[in-house]
Amino acid sequence: MTRTALLLLNFQKDFYSGGKYPINGVQSAGKAAGILLQCFRDHGGLHIHTQIETRDGSRPYCVPSTEGIRIHDDVAHYEGEPIIHTDRWNAFTSHELDSMLQVNQITRLLICGSNSQAIEETVKAGIELGYS
Repeated sequence: MTRTALLLLNFQKDFYSGGKYPINGVQSAGKAAGILLQCFRDHGGLHIHTQIETRDGSRPYCVPSTEGIRIHDDVAHYEGEPIIHTDRWNAFTSHELDSMLQVNQITRLLICGSNSQAIEETVKAGIELGYS
């Protein structure tokens, strides 16, 4: 049986208008992802947020303990929902993500993201790990 999970990559306030690293098109991507997220919530599907963090000072955005690191309201993260923290665009650099997917017997991923680099790197890694 094919089980699908929704991954929501880095929909953080710093990437929206007014943030420290605004990305063109993130508002429309966030609204579309929010619709998918609500469908997964309504039907009990596994949905996982990722949150990139700049812990070493190498980037001026998504710094811990700032407003910009928070998930945007378009795809609001609710208490108790899974969230993966990473310092790279590829969400699979956190082995926690692959483990969570395996435990839930997920074989297929629906991936939405705030930027193309995060999507591309996560999709490539997911394929290498055997996800479709």
